[in-house]
Amino acid sequence: MTDSGFDNIPVVAIAGSNSLFNEQPGLKINWLKILPTLFSTVIFSDCLAQLYTASIVREKKEGAANLLKEKYLKKASEVIIQNRHQKLYALLREAVQEFNAATFSNTKLPQVGIVGEIFLKFNSFSHRHIIKHLQKESIEVLPPQISPFFIQSFVNRKVNKMYGLSESKVPEFIFDGIYALVERYIAKANTICSDFEYFSPICNIFNEAEQAKQIIELGCQFGEGWLIPAEVSAYYERGVYNVMSLQPFGCIANHIISKGMEKKLKAKFPKLNLLSLDFDGGTSEVNIENRVELFKSAMV
Repeated sequence: MTDSGFDNIPVVAIAGSNSLFNEQPGLKINWLKILPTLFSTVIFSDCLAQLYTASIVREKKEGAANLLKEKYLKKASEVIIQNRHQKLYALLREAVQEFNAATFSNTKLPQVGIVGEIFLKFNSFSHRHIIKHLQKESIEVLPPQISPFFIQSFVNRKVNKMYGLSESKVPEFIFDGIYALVERYIAKANTICSDFEYFSPICNIFNEAEQAKQIIELGCQFGEGWLIPAEVSAYYERGVYNVMSLQPFGCIANHIISKGMEKKLKAKFPKLNLLSLDFDGGTSEVNIENRVELFKSAMV
């Protein structure tokens, strides 16, 4: 930005670390006022993603799932602007009813879980629309979740404090209170979405960390860190044995965590069918397609 002559333009980073509170001249945000809506928005998006991806491969009428997704994204955006986070849960209840009505029930399909680098796994263009490709073949793709990426900071700060890697003047009960609030929001969303046949509850991040501890040290926090093995473990515990890890080519953090943990993950989870896919601007589409076909042929 500075090199392009925009050194006077503030850049605000939203993250579960100190960058959440970065100071910018001319921009003051009342975080206490918007945090409930911020947390609820992230949770709402994770739930809506599940409703959509489970429905698009089971929809009674073609295009219905996409129309519902767009409808509730628009409705949610209006609520977010009004900073009325409780209304997001009312919207979620409506969405569950509509997605249920639009979806064939009791339809079991092969499933693939998605993990990997945060940008790549959420951006369809960056991963060459692999998720859409799988959905066209009636494979249910379990969408990556955005909430664990932020909520993991509650685990990381405790781990770093235990190892003497960080210290904080803020009393521990403050962070525990904030996490308890987040958990209440998650529990509320899980209860609402339990009426949707294909919904899987958003996991407790501390339980996921306990799973990850059996595979990797929780001090490994670079990149997606211990979240990748944690999410693979969570999928496996749910009976989802086919997992794709999507990552940028040469991304050291993800190569170490995803590929470096592959042997250990497969030793712990013998039925695991794990495919690590690297992407960059010059990635061969044929190579990607061939590896995906091999992955599908080994699907459990």
